[in-house]
Amino acid sequence: MNKDSNVKKEYTMVACMLLLWGFIGLNRVGIAFLFPILVPLFHMSYFQAGLLISGTSVLWAVSSWVGGNMADRLGRKKVLIPSMIFAGMMAALMGIAWNFTSMLTVRGLLGVGDGTGWSVGNSMVAEGSAPSRRGLNMGLYSGGYTLVGAGLGAIIITRLSASIGWRWVFPLVGAATVIVAIVIALVVKEKDRGDATRKAVPIWEVFKYRPMIYLIILNCLILTWLQVSIGFNPLFLTKVRHLSPVLAGSVLSGWGIAGFAGQMVLPAISDVIGRKKIIIVSALIASLIYWVYITSNISPALLAVLISASGFFGWGQLSLAMATVVSETVPERLHGTAIGVANFFGVIVGTTVMPAVGGWAAGVWGLSTPLIIAAAAMLLVAFIMIAVPETAPRRGKFGGGGLRADLGD
Repeated sequence: MNKDSNVKKEYTMVACMLLLWGFIGLNRVGIAFLFPILVPLFHMSYFQAGLLISGTSVLWAVSSWVGGNMADRLGRKKVLIPSMIFAGMMAALMGIAWNFTSMLTVRGLLGVGDGTGWSVGNSMVAEGSAPSRRGLNMGLYSGGYTLVGAGLGAIIITRLSASIGWRWVFPLVGAATVIVAIVIALVVKEKDRGDATRKAVPIWEVFKYRPMIYLIILNCLILTWLQVSIGFNPLFLTKVRHLSPVLAGSVLSGWGIAGFAGQMVLPAISDVIGRKKIIIVSALIASLIYWVYITSNISPALLAVLISASGFFGWGQLSLAMATVVSETVPERLHGTAIGVANFFGVIVGTTVMPAVGGWAAGVWGLSTPLIIAAAAMLLVAFIMIAVPETAPRRGKFGGGGLRADLGD
């Protein structure tokens, strides 16, 4: 009976967290689906469009690291819930932006809440999951961003904008974010970590674990693939492939929906056969299919098939490389800090610098160029992962309990 109760609590926690991260994804990446409207309305260059994707990233990076460290000391919910409510409020304010500068300012503040959700939310899911289901549950949490933000979001944002106007879209998304955060505060029980929450956790301690360097590089590459793709795929489909914004949204919805499926299937398989094989093979396949998608002059239906297949493998290994392996590389008391540190550097490079670089490259060489950069970043993921030890509890020598501190000596 007690076992059944614990499993029920685990599933309830995962479902609530998935929905929360889904709305965070929608308020973070949903703006890209409005670029065909906002770029001419605000008289923006492609470089400025890239900056709006990067706009949440600096404060996201800082809050991911600092918030993760605070949660290791104070407890997860005490940090997560206020941050998510703040994120919902900032998302709502996007609806009153009147030019590029005002939108950039609001999106910068949005990052304060969103970044905490990654490090602290993943820590909660990792610690609230049975080791045999950790990969699957963390994949489901990350998959909320994919399903709601990049998948259904492509349909939700474009159709809401077409029916009620773009200014009403983000207040609705912000309100939904706040409601789900309140539900989590009332329903989800945080794991009792005893004295661990009362001890100071030096933010640099995670670097004692040598694989952290490789995992930081992986975070940089994966977030380059993710954010550059999100920022420039709508423009690529509307300007290069000449699709309508609504049709482009339908094509891109497959990227997120199939990606969510990948985040259920691939992490679950990794719980059995290991993280490393899944990440390497998936990154190679995702990069190859993405290259064909970019370079082939094909019908919208085939474009949808290709981007969906690439999304299945690309999104499918994302939570493994960026969160699950990171949490399994360090002791539990360092989970929030480790995920936050890796995400900090990944966000600075992948979602702050590279979308701006992609915007500049698009202005010089065309809108296909940023997507080629994204495909190349995913290819590099496979090669960097070769250097990372296996961590899955059923397969890795150190899986489930963190690598030995002497690996960093």
